[in-house]
Amino acid sequence: MRRRLAAMVLAMAVMAPVGIQPAQANTPAGTQTAVADIKEWVNVISTAWNLIKSVLGSGGPSIADAINQISAKIEQAKTEILLHIDAIATAEAKACARHAVVEFADVNLFNPDVLQAWTQNVTGCAILIDSLLGSVTDKGQQDQLGLALNIAGPIAVAARIKTGFSTSLLTETIRHGNNAIIAQLVPTCRQWTVIDPPTTETTYHCDAYNGDWAEGFQSTYRGRPQGPPINRSAVENQATRNTSRALAQAILPTMPA
Repeated sequence: MRRRLAAMVLAMAVMAPVGIQPAQANTPAGTQTAVADIKEWVNVISTAWNLIKSVLGSGGPSIADAINQISAKIEQAKTEILLHIDAIATAEAKACARHAVVEFADVNLFNPDVLQAWTQNVTGCAILIDSLLGSVTDKGQQDQLGLALNIAGPIAVAARIKTGFSTSLLTETIRHGNNAIIAQLVPTCRQWTVIDPPTTETTYHCDAYNGDWAEGFQSTYRGRPQGPPINRSAVENQATRNTSRALAQAILPTMPA
C-alpha cells in the first residue's frame, strides 16, 4: 500500500510543473484565517504599497488620488479586515488599528491640524503593533497583529506623505514587523525515512500553529532519486499559507526600498 501511494505521488510530481511542492496539504475546519482572506489582504496591501511607491516616484498619481484608490480597496475588504482587528487581545492595538481603517477614507477632508494629529496617532499605532510583536508569545495573537500591522502600516505611510512627514523610518519599522512575523510563525517540521528495499521514501512534514499542515516527499529506487529533492521552504510556506506569515512574505517585496 505504501509503495502504491509513493508511486502515485511520484506520478503526480512528474506530470505537474516543476516546483509543485508540497505533495499534500490540509486545512482543518475552523482555521483562524482562511486562504481567501489572505489572498484578499495581499491584494489590498500590495495595491497600497504600489500606489505609495508611484507617489514617491516620478509621474505617479497625486497622494490625494492614491489615498482615494487605497481607501476604495480597503472598503472592498473592510468587513474581513475589521473582523481580524477585533480578534486582537490588546485593547490599545485593537482600537488604534480600527481607528486607522475607519477614518482613512476621510483623510483628504481633514484640515491641516487634524491631519497632522491623526497622522501622528496612526504612526504610533503601527509602531505599537511592531513593539507588541516582540513581546506577545501567543501565536494566534501574533498572527492577528501581523494582519493589523499590514493595514495600519501603509495607511500611516500614506498619511505621512500627505502631511509632508518623512516615511523611511516608519517603513523600516513595518519591514521589521513583517520579518518578525515570518520568524515567529514558522511551522514545526520533522522528517522521517521509511526503508522498504529497494525503495526508500522520505517525508518532510510541517504543522502550522493553526492546525494547517503540508508534506513533501521524495523516493529513491535502488539508490537513485525519483524526481527532484524536497523543497523544504515550499513545504513550510504551504503549511503557513493561511496566516499573516504568508501575507508578510508576499508584501515585503512590494514595499518601498
